Amino acid sequence: MRKINFVNNNYYHIYNRGVDRRQTFIDKKDYERFLLGLREFNNINVIGSLRKQELSSCNYRSSTPAPAQKLIDIFAYNLLPNHFHFIIKQLEDAGISKFMHRLSTSYTNYFNIRNKRSGSLFQGRFKAIHINSDEYLIWLSAYIHMNSEIHKIAKVENYPWSNYQEFLKLNNKENIVLDKFNKIEDYKKYCQDLIPVWQEKKEIQKFILE
Repeated sequence: MRKINFVNNNYYHIYNRGVDRRQTFIDKKDYERFLLGLREFNNINVIGSLRKQELSSCNYRSSTPAPAQKLIDIFAYNLLPNHFHFIIKQLEDAGISKFMHRLSTSYTNYFNIRNKRSGSLFQGRFKAIHINSDEYLIWLSAYIHMNSEIHKIAKVENYPWSNYQEFLKLNNKENIVLDKFNKIEDYKKYCQDLIPVWQEKKEIQKFILE
């Protein structure tokens, strides 16, 4: 995939999967550690290792105050057993590259130490696609949030490793996607209506690749 020159105040779809499609999140502690990294590494100032920080279900999203100057805004995310998806808006020059390097390096080190392994965990450098229209942003937000249902892992309302529930609570001034719908229920229906379309597409792709 061609390398992208990230532009400030633009949105990007960032994603990656485990090398050889291996599982990158094995249990709750792994998901929590990755989410802690989402928060702690989103800082224009370099921070140290997270290895000494205590992890618990009550602190992985809000253990420290938000940084005064962030590298990026994370608009949407979803963590699945062997891959992840983000929608990110860059705020500072090279912010996405700096953030993703910190996040992936730190999590790989954590995962390798915990599982007594070495080497790469993710499938090369993260992938990135520029989101160049409101229509694509809306569609992609739905795809990312519904991923646990698309892959038949869990119902979206019961899946704790995405920001779907927080996303729905944002007011329209903070959420340019929800601003395009008359009410939240319309967006939720839009998302649900697309699930069978995506599932059918994945089944066709699987059949062709086999």
